[in-house]
Amino acid sequence: MPRGRRCQVHNEWDEKGSCIPCARARYERYQAKKNAEKPQSWPCIQCWGPIPRVPRGNPRKAICSTCAPDERFRGFVRRYGVDKQMFEAMYFDQDGKCAIENCRREAACIDHDHATGKVRGLLCQGCNVAIGFVEWQGWVAGARAYLVDTLPADRTGAAHA
Repeated sequence: MPRGRRCQVHNEWDEKGSCIPCARARYERYQAKKNAEKPQSWPCIQCWGPIPRVPRGNPRKAICSTCAPDERFRGFVRRYGVDKQMFEAMYFDQDGKCAIENCRREAACIDHDHATGKVRGLLCQGCNVAIGFVEWQGWVAGARAYLVDTLPADRTGAAHA
């Protein structure tokens, strides 16, 4: 006589009390319940819109494709809290030009205050780098000393020989 119990559904013997078809059905019910408990989406950190679940093995997105259609805008949202719609609004408010008055190049960089993190506007890349240096007072003093030290004698106001 076989050891174990007889499956009441399929009338087969098994040590655990259920046959292979019953075990397979029980596993499928378990998987269905487990997958039903998982959220099918989670909220975007910027707009709280739904982000659909991605297949296993892919990285989970925290920002939806409406707020950040590419990696550049994902960085803007993470660093400054500026999504695509906000960037476009600032861009059109400035007519696509740098926020510095005498500059007419295209605005492509987000300018922000490093102390507070507050966004000030859009600048071209050159002005953004220059503003970054000007904000750092140690650099300004060093640049001024360099210019004074390397200025030719005829431009310093010394008498010509």
